[in-house]
Amino acid sequence: MEIKKYLEIDFNKNDLANYNQVSKKDNIEFSKVLDEIQDKIDYSDKLITDYVNGKDVPIHNIIISLEQAKLSVTLLSEIRNKIIESYNELTRTVG
Repeated sequence: MEIKKYLEIDFNKNDLANYNQVSKKDNIEFSKVLDEIQDKIDYSDKLITDYVNGKDVPIHNIIISLEQAKLSVTLLSEIRNKIIESYNELTRTVG
């Protein structure tokens, strides 16, 4: 699963007064975070594949990488939920 696709939020452009004023720097920084999380997921997948194919991969390395990926996705999911919650609160307050 691509983490960027999971996080896509389909906002109506008319609902956001300053839709086009998002800082490119912030967008780039967030994109880097998403790429880092995707790299953690890909690394875990690679370790598992190597282990299944008989390569010498310590099981504790697999478990650690899976937990790191899981924590990153969980944190990102909570951030996403807070953003949606804040957006909904703003639309209730403004609307």
